[in-house]
Amino acid sequence: MAYPHKSQKIAETIASWFAEKKYRPGDRFPSDQELAKQFGVNHVTVRTALKRFVDSGQLERRVGSGTIVRDPAQNEPQSGAINLGVGLSIPDATHSFFSEMLRAAEGALHGTGRPLLLGHTWELAEREEQVVNTWVAQGVTHMILTPPVSEPRFYNSLLDRGIRLVFVDRRVEGVNVPSIVSRDETGMSAVVRYLLDLGHRHLVHLAGPATIWTARERRSSFERSSVRGGLRPEDIQVVQSGYYIDDGYAAMGEWLAHQPPPEAIVAANDPVAIGAIRALQEKGYQVPDDVTVTGYGDTDLGRNFGLTTVRQFSDRMGTEAIRLVLGSQPLSVKDSVEITPELVVRTSTTSPGRRSKAAG
Repeated sequence: MAYPHKSQKIAETIASWFAEKKYRPGDRFPSDQELAKQFGVNHVTVRTALKRFVDSGQLERRVGSGTIVRDPAQNEPQSGAINLGVGLSIPDATHSFFSEMLRAAEGALHGTGRPLLLGHTWELAEREEQVVNTWVAQGVTHMILTPPVSEPRFYNSLLDRGIRLVFVDRRVEGVNVPSIVSRDETGMSAVVRYLLDLGHRHLVHLAGPATIWTARERRSSFERSSVRGGLRPEDIQVVQSGYYIDDGYAAMGEWLAHQPPPEAIVAANDPVAIGAIRALQEKGYQVPDDVTVTGYGDTDLGRNFGLTTVRQFSDRMGTEAIRLVLGSQPLSVKDSVEITPELVVRTSTTSPGRRSKAAG
């Protein structure tokens, strides 16, 4: 807990340091831990004391660099302050995976003095170009993008214009910038291996859009993992879907219009899995009693439905992207970060043997 009288005394001491010019613009300011030790208080009390200096612009918290003293001349409001912002372009902030990433990015950017500029692409290349070109015209030079396509032309043109660029959740071959991605090969392999260990021998993958890098990675990983696990080509099937609830609902509705439900469904992400579950339930089928269903992403949506899924750590993706884009060193594909996902088992899966026993 913070102690107001102590934080006030610390603030008065810090103000005297600035008056005596003990720290000059560009200097690294002592960390919260160092100040807590110096004043014999906890870090919450220190942060309370520092807040007035951060809010006034005398101090700036930078991801990966600590707290830095700012030039008072730069603290006056500027009409062009938007050019200090970081542009974050994502498909859809209402999509639970991206909303969690956005929340983490905002938290990492808080206190740096830079605004976060949010743009939606709706998975459309022309929409992304429109959003990004608007930022460029406003003087924005730091951007984090979730590319809706795998064509490098547009992104290389941004590098030619001096944009500091980071990709998040996806890669684009032929563009020399870092990507913050999940190891989808590891995640999808864990799903398939788990289902095979349960005893499932017929799997259906509801695949995401073929134009999107993550969807292609998960589909190819599903196919490779199934074959490695001993399944025959006729034991696995890929059904084209999308990345939203309506996509999973439509794909499963079309399936059920012509044949019984699959033994086990491996969805491209959590919303697709939830859409498939909704279609199954409307036809009177229960999960997992009649059909085993898995998702991908471990979003709030999936957790609320008890979905067996893959945790991608979207919050870490957002934090790492901010760290890289605000760094001072030149960026390249070598700075990419691959995050190892984890299988999370919940109630949407069961073994065929237990299912048959329950039915009996």
